[in-house]
Amino acid sequence: MVSSVPLMAQSTTKVQLSAKEFSLDKLIKEIESKTNFTFVFDSSIDLKQKVNTTSGDISSILKKALDHKDITFEFIGKQIVLKKVKAQAPVTKKRLLTGKVTDETGEPLIGVSVLVKGTTMGTVTDLDGMFHLNGDLSDHNMLAFSYIGMNPKELQIGQNNTINVILEADTKALDEVVVVGYGTQKKLNVTGAIDVISSESLEKMPVSNITQSLQGSVPGIIITDGGGKPGTSLSINVRGQGTLGSTEPLVVIDGIPTGIGDFNILNPNDIESISVLKDASSAAIYGSRAANGVLVVTTKKGNKERKPVINFSYNYSSQAPTKVPQMLNSWEYAELRNEQLTNSDKMIQFTPEEIELMKNGMDPDNFSNVNWWDQAVKSHNDMQNVNLRISGGGNKMSYMVSGGYTSQTGLIDYTDFKKYNARANLNFQIIDNLDASASISYYRDETQVPYNYDRFFGEVMNMAPYVPVKKQNGDWGHLNNETTNPIAWIKDGGYRKSYDENLSMSMSANWEIFKGLKLRGQAAYNHWTPGHTEISKTIEMTNEDGSQSLINNPNGVSRQLITKNLIVLQGLLDYEKQFGSHNVHALLGYSDEHYTSSWVGGWRWYVPDNNMEEIDGATGSGDAQGTWGSSDEWRMRSYFGRVNYDFAGKYFVEGNFRYDGSSRLAPGHHYTFFPSGSVGWRISEEPFMNFSRKYLDNLKLRASYGQLGNQSISLYQYAEVITTDPKGYMFGHKWVPGSYIGKLPNTEIGWEISNIFNIGIDLGFFNNRLSATFDWYNKKTNDILLDVPVSSVIGIPVSVQNAGKMKNWGWELLVGWKDHINQFNYSATFSLSDQRNEVLDLKGTGPFKGDRTITQEGYALNTLYAYVADGFYTSEEEIANSPKFEGYASQLKVGDIKYKDLSGPNGVPDGKIDSYDKTYVGWSAPRFMYGLDLTAEWKGLDVRAFLQGVGKRDEYVHGQIIYLSGGFKHIQEDRWNPNRSVEDNLQHAKYPRLTDGQGNNYEMSTFWKHNAAYLRLKNFQIGYTLPKKWTSKVTMEKVRFYFSGNNLFTLTKFPYVDPEGNSSGAYYPQLRTFSFGVDITIGKN
Repeated sequence: MVSSVPLMAQSTTKVQLSAKEFSLDKLIKEIESKTNFTFVFDSSIDLKQKVNTTSGDISSILKKALDHKDITFEFIGKQIVLKKVKAQAPVTKKRLLTGKVTDETGEPLIGVSVLVKGTTMGTVTDLDGMFHLNGDLSDHNMLAFSYIGMNPKELQIGQNNTINVILEADTKALDEVVVVGYGTQKKLNVTGAIDVISSESLEKMPVSNITQSLQGSVPGIIITDGGGKPGTSLSINVRGQGTLGSTEPLVVIDGIPTGIGDFNILNPNDIESISVLKDASSAAIYGSRAANGVLVVTTKKGNKERKPVINFSYNYSSQAPTKVPQMLNSWEYAELRNEQLTNSDKMIQFTPEEIELMKNGMDPDNFSNVNWWDQAVKSHNDMQNVNLRISGGGNKMSYMVSGGYTSQTGLIDYTDFKKYNARANLNFQIIDNLDASASISYYRDETQVPYNYDRFFGEVMNMAPYVPVKKQNGDWGHLNNETTNPIAWIKDGGYRKSYDENLSMSMSANWEIFKGLKLRGQAAYNHWTPGHTEISKTIEMTNEDGSQSLINNPNGVSRQLITKNLIVLQGLLDYEKQFGSHNVHALLGYSDEHYTSSWVGGWRWYVPDNNMEEIDGATGSGDAQGTWGSSDEWRMRSYFGRVNYDFAGKYFVEGNFRYDGSSRLAPGHHYTFFPSGSVGWRISEEPFMNFSRKYLDNLKLRASYGQLGNQSISLYQYAEVITTDPKGYMFGHKWVPGSYIGKLPNTEIGWEISNIFNIGIDLGFFNNRLSATFDWYNKKTNDILLDVPVSSVIGIPVSVQNAGKMKNWGWELLVGWKDHINQFNYSATFSLSDQRNEVLDLKGTGPFKGDRTITQEGYALNTLYAYVADGFYTSEEEIANSPKFEGYASQLKVGDIKYKDLSGPNGVPDGKIDSYDKTYVGWSAPRFMYGLDLTAEWKGLDVRAFLQGVGKRDEYVHGQIIYLSGGFKHIQEDRWNPNRSVEDNLQHAKYPRLTDGQGNNYEMSTFWKHNAAYLRLKNFQIGYTLPKKWTSKVTMEKVRFYFSGNNLFTLTKFPYVDPEGNSSGAYYPQLRTFSFGVDITIGKN
């Protein structure tokens, strides 16, 4: 509200202002500094509020600045008096208000939220776009109209009883951009297969490792959880496995190519977006390293003309195993051990009197009762995350500075992980057409675990429960030299301390030569220094027969230090121009990467004192000490480009290329060319689709084809490798050093080449409240690196050769719905994908057979390969008349597993069971991976539930989990019991009879294969954001508290262990997490 003043009192003094937007106090100071006027004002006026105006006479400046501010102004002599207008209580009356809401074409909008501001009164429009409000309304009341995909609108009721409203389309959705290789594109113009994870999505799941937030949220991505060990990195696979080698995707962070290890160490709070480039069109610009997909990460930046914004977050988590094994007690174990020996025609181990001692605890040194899992593994561990970010800027620069700290204890004593992150991103506007940026980031982690940590859970499972942790005299209890007391190990056996440190720096400049043409240069330096110290300490153990054993004998010290450096130089020329309905965007670039690494280490045994932890303190000599060290280096030089063309936002064509030269290849074969092309058609923009405008917002078809490469080739394959050996030759009864050619070089070695075809469709309905994307792809990889056999006459191996062929194919679906009902906002996103593969050619090197899998032409990679079980033997007659393993024939009895005779040397059953009877029984890779993300928000209260799972997967139960020595209670209770009748056993027994040794019953077969599909509540979170009217009183923009849980429950038929974990049971378990956190923002974002 602005008062009018007498004409004679108004000043006609002209004032040239320095800006168009001010805080009110700065506007007052500027007018006072440029005129003879001074201001007088009420203390109740907020001088920090923003006002907009333009240069002119003082009266017009103030009229525009104070419009709708409830402030009047008046000239009194040389003073300008500002007064706050006192609000008058609005007069309300019962009235009926109606109206219609349409879009810009006149089509009625269904479900528009109509809310009387400052009240709880509201409604939504009906099928004809009509709304009705009946209640106490005043002329001053404001109506707020909101609808997904449209710009919100507010109108004052005034004296109207009918209000018709036109809502305009939200152009932000149309102009939304996604980050692609070396640039950005409008989302509607993208013709490749790209998924984007925004910072808002990442903030929904509080995690310490960014990789965890991708699982189930991006179709086609497989995340492998290596267990809950503190600091464990997760592996990422994009669109399944299309090669026999590494399937790690390329990672690009703020334009700099790097590896998956640098992705895992990123602070999730620093990330603005992650673009997953999955097809040839989107990834070909990265050429020889893009065959396994590309993750393009953009970190957060500051904003110009923005006061400092401070974001603080804290999260505390308590973590516990998702599955805790139920273990046999000591007398249960002893009774079953006797049964096992009896079944194998051997003498029993425990007398009834000894079993009674286990029950009554009268001889704890020899017949104790220990649950080794409970004693060695803690019930839970703790984790904390603290993050602080400050961002802002002036009219010439912006900044973002952040720091993070994570600490995590382990389920095992003396296990600890700490992580430190820091980042600074700076942007400068040097002149109007020249800007620059600089960034620096630092990372360090520190991990401590007990010595021989990798064997810990296996030893926990193998320890017999009658063996005490410690004897009454303080000596460690011990079973035998093959099984070590795991608690003694972690407390007295030594430790391994490792660290990883990374410093990254980058600088870039952007010069707009003329409108549409830009030149960009970037230089980056990455420095890594990982290392470790390993101390083994000798432990004295007392065996069950009273003798002494020394574990970790001799003791020793080992250290290693690695240094790695990467220098990247890039230049980009970017041109964009619109010619009427024709839009052209072209990019040309150059990149040079130089990587070096070196490592050095040493070890020595025989440390006189366990407390001495230096190599120099050890006394070992000769074979009791050693050193190692080496270095390597590679370089890559690349030329790349992209051309985009679209006509009227309907027809799209894109071409990409990269010409890579690498020192990994032999001279004369350094360079390889990787092209791709794609097209798109927005059918929804065609005139013949006008009939669908009411409900269809987007219908786009996409197709792409191109070539990508795999960079996972070992160095120096084209060169002769000379190996030295201090004991190379024997002369005069003495060893003397020698050298020999370790392998023959391959001077023709090249990249693995993948040809990828992708088709897709994008859909949007009802102002994009409903959206869907579907992609189908087919990828064929040639020249896979293999160790091709050569004649034994040569005498030495040959370097790997480009020989193998493989294909993989699959599809991906993503469907989303988002809407609101008045102040209640909700969304649902469903993803589903499937991948398959087939090995086409192994050039005579296969099949590759493992204990449980096989890789063979015509079948999927790592197909499950085993014997086919045919139930249990139920009679001696059946045993005599059935095919059997020759080595086990004399041991077979009723209750053992029976196998099918499927084949023999001539391809037909031969009356015995041997390796010819193994066959293809399943596929261990996950299929039909899905995720469902549900969110809701109402008046500051928000809820999120995220479910994730696998629809089809086969896996064996094996190892300690099926042996009596592993101590799993359920498997032993459900065994074939010799004290029951055959009929009872056939009804109740799930597992074969117990036998001593790993014989017939423990051959890998379909008997031990289970359905490993699962559905998991991956995350559930409930949060509350305090009302701004509370937080603004303490200068806080936002305060949110939340409770969150990860891996809360799992539905699966896979028995006894977590379906995402190691199926032997002897591994660090997956973790269930309960956490509490707070996010605080000071200043307006």
